[in-house]
Amino acid sequence: MTKEQIINYILEIFKITIPAVVSIGVVMLARYLEKKKEYENQIREKKIVIYEKFVINTLNFLLKSPSLPQKNKKKC
Repeated sequence: MTKEQIINYILEIFKITIPAVVSIGVVMLARYLEKKKEYENQIREKKIVIYEKFVINTLNFLLKSPSLPQKNKKKC
């Protein structure tokens, strides 16, 4: 085989392998992003519960605050 034939042979191999490698890379990237999104959604669901409790407790605290006038308070 001459150098030119070897180079052409290597180029043919690259023509086959490069699209395959790129395809595998794209699939792996898509799966990674999908897993990342799923993980973020799980964290978001946990945060929602915590924030709901925080808001409810904060509102209860503010509504029971002595600085606010009470509805059922008797006037002297």
